[in-house]
Amino acid sequence: MENSKDPLTQEEFTKQRSNQKFVSPKNRIRFNNLKAKEKRMKKAPVDKILDQNRKVLSGILGDNAETIVSKDYLLGQGSHLITTPFLKK
Repeated sequence: MENSKDPLTQEEFTKQRSNQKFVSPKNRIRFNNLKAKEKRMKKAPVDKILDQNRKVLSGILGDNAETIVSKDYLLGQGSHLITTPFLKK
């Protein structure tokens, strides 16, 4: 078999399978969890705004299919009408 380097620990090891990338399943799980955490952290500011907007809109709609309210009312309820947190001014 051939040698490879574990992406998490940079440890050299001999592959037991041709598609093996990690020394152990524990390293694979830790690597994937760290990658998922990084993705969640990057998305957190946008997700927070979207969740707040969803809560405001759900509260306003209630059981109705649609309703009409002003922009000022939405802002007063805590909604973010125009949000671009990923753009730097």
